[in-house]
Amino acid sequence: MNQPGWQELIADDSARDPLVNLMSDYRLGARHLYAPPGGVALFTDNETNGERIYGPGSTSVSPYTKDAFHRLIVNREQAAVNPAGTGTKACLHYRASIPGRASTSWHMRLVRAVEHPLRDVEQIVRQRRAEADEFYAAIHPPGASADEKLVQRQALAGMLWSKQFYFFDVSVWFDGDNPDAPPPAFRRNIRNRSWRHLNSMRILSIRSLVGLVPLFAVEVLDPGKIEHLEVFLGRRLGASADRPADDATAPPTWNYSTRLGSGVLSDGSTASIRPRDGSSHGGRTRLSPRCAGS
Repeated sequence: MNQPGWQELIADDSARDPLVNLMSDYRLGARHLYAPPGGVALFTDNETNGERIYGPGSTSVSPYTKDAFHRLIVNREQAAVNPAGTGTKACLHYRASIPGRASTSWHMRLVRAVEHPLRDVEQIVRQRRAEADEFYAAIHPPGASADEKLVQRQALAGMLWSKQFYFFDVSVWFDGDNPDAPPPAFRRNIRNRSWRHLNSMRILSIRSLVGLVPLFAVEVLDPGKIEHLEVFLGRRLGASADRPADDATAPPTWNYSTRLGSGVLSDGSTASIRPRDGSSHGGRTRLSPRCAGS
């Protein structure tokens, strides 16, 4: 929708069917992305390109798939986007010629419907920056140098920015939520096939890897010591209990979910939880971009 001085994309889930297995009916309602004029609105659906992912003969839930913008802009496939101007995924495409050492900015704002949405953007950004400065100034160690404060601020900002709601119902993912578009058969034989008890509805922080998802697994050097490691047991995610005992085919190192770490065993010795290659990644959870499908 174009208005004098701005254009907007509107996302509204009010009329959509509710998500299955949620404890309450959760909807955001209408949200407006306001942007300066000159952008071309592109629309597609956030659905997998079946033929590209699963091979020739595979079908997609929608003729307009999540790779449409790349196919249009890079490959010049005009038919990749939805000409009706609707879909579950959208963007604004701007073109500009920018000289060397110069820059160009487009101010955008995602909010509920407001009047004059872009008029105060610069003032709002200055206000939010001042609020962020005040917040970090209150938590920096008194003796920290300017460089140390910057490192701490960047680390905490990365954790806040990458926080996301992670909804993963494994049983639904295996069986599919649309009888007319069932998932590929090979999905039933992957290593997570015994995790049907997992239904994650959690807010997680993914260590600055926005868009990726946790693998819900850890590989250990000595699985025999794992039940004696109190630190490890204290960090296990409540959403992922031990795997069913009848899954004899799965490697035992996939039975747990936690951050990597170390602790003291009951006999006074120490043990570390690390990747199988023996390296240490500072407590990072192993991630997989394909855990929840693509």
